[in-house]
Amino acid sequence: MRDAKLVEVEPEIPQMLQMTDDIQKMVEAVLNRLSVSVPLVGNERSQTIGKIGGAVTKAQAMVKAAKKDGFNPHFERSYSSLSGCWDACREAVTANDIAVVQLPCSEDGQIGIMTYLIHPSGEFMGSKLLLTPARSDPQSVGSLITYMRRYGLCAMVGISPEDDDGEKSMPPKQAQQQPKQAAPKKAKPPESVTFSGTVQAVLAVSDDLYVMFEDRVCVAGSTNRQIQQSLMNSEGKHMSMMLQPTDKKSKTGLPVYAILSCYQVVGGVKDGAGAS
Repeated sequence: MRDAKLVEVEPEIPQMLQMTDDIQKMVEAVLNRLSVSVPLVGNERSQTIGKIGGAVTKAQAMVKAAKKDGFNPHFERSYSSLSGCWDACREAVTANDIAVVQLPCSEDGQIGIMTYLIHPSGEFMGSKLLLTPARSDPQSVGSLITYMRRYGLCAMVGISPEDDDGEKSMPPKQAQQQPKQAAPKKAKPPESVTFSGTVQAVLAVSDDLYVMFEDRVCVAGSTNRQIQQSLMNSEGKHMSMMLQPTDKKSKTGLPVYAILSCYQVVGGVKDGAGAS
């Protein structure tokens, strides 16, 4: 019985060995395909791209125009969203057995997207896009990833969208600064002049004292009380003054000067100097 059983089983052994060998070859083929299909690096392709190149060519002939289904208030115009770009190419890539894989990545402080087109033949084409986010909060990074996914998809498949939706990944919009207008230059006050003459008349008007000369009118303001006292009884006397020209004129057309200091001249000698 024992020998008969062995004889009965022996014909099945070669078949089992052949099945095991076939399975092993299948597993090796799958592993070999996976090992070269999707390397996680940018700007890569398989050793040959004849089959996937042909499939992409057929797919591009079927790609639709991306609809402008989004609106960007930052630029005040419509754009094609990521969903709109997918709608434009989904049927085309699926019909030609092209898988689109997009993987987020980061490198040296930059955020990136790796986009791959993969064909059942094992051929593939890939590209990596890296950008530096203006801000590191989740909303800004998420917006930047969406932005790169859309542009990575469009670049690999051949879609031509309009504008972008990356406003959230941009720095805050600063109010446009108006050019500063130069402050008007203050006119320099005219230089003081020295004058000597005989006082024709002295008039008190409000708090000011007007000293009349033959060719000019000189005014001692209310803040110059000491000068006013020196000039109160100066009619007919010879006075030497330090004057500041003004842009005013008297009713008779004579120029008006402000008195800075004054002295009475007696026999060619200054006497009774008044301080401003």
